[in-house]
Amino acid sequence: MNDSTTNLSNITDSSTNSAAKEEQNVSTPTLTSLTDHVDKMSFEALDGAIATMSDLVPGLVVSISSNGERLIAHDDYEGTAELDQLGEMYLDCAKRCPEAQLALEARLLHVSLADSISSLYKVSDWTLEEGLRSGEVTAHPDGSGYKTSTHSRVLKEVGRESALLFKPDDYKALWPGESPTSMCDICENGVQYSLWKASKQQVEEAIACQKT
Repeated sequence: MNDSTTNLSNITDSSTNSAAKEEQNVSTPTLTSLTDHVDKMSFEALDGAIATMSDLVPGLVVSISSNGERLIAHDDYEGTAELDQLGEMYLDCAKRCPEAQLALEARLLHVSLADSISSLYKVSDWTLEEGLRSGEVTAHPDGSGYKTSTHSRVLKEVGRESALLFKPDDYKALWPGESPTSMCDICENGVQYSLWKASKQQVEEAIACQKT
């Protein structure tokens, strides 16, 4: 009876030890660096980069470092990234939209990011001000004001909505006989050209027509 009990105990202990070893051997998945994830967007096709940004932005949390850097974090990624890194990616996509043969749905998706990106900067403004007031933030990166160059350009782009700008020929093909809501003159590398802006309603109606 004692031998049977001892053997059962040994089996139980052995099984427990094996399970513990197996648990130890199961490696925890390594999270991708948030900085790397944002950086990789620049290597994606434009519609893919916009979609990736759209998936990422809702889960971002803003913080301010002790020296005033605007940082973002996400539960699905390791570490932090600079908010301006995301801002530059948003601006790069906006700049490429008018020249790209981009689906209208992707253009609207970029426009829809404006409020979320703007909100991240507004939260960072408030957090920075609170940090400076409480003494948790001891310095400001540029020492001259609350807005970085990227921050200012993001706010300008939010109002501009570059994803709704089209080459004149592309605009005419989509909306023949319709006047643009506005025109934008661009001068780049010594070359001057115009872009025509559509309204969100025009784009939405064009998408609906394409589906019928």
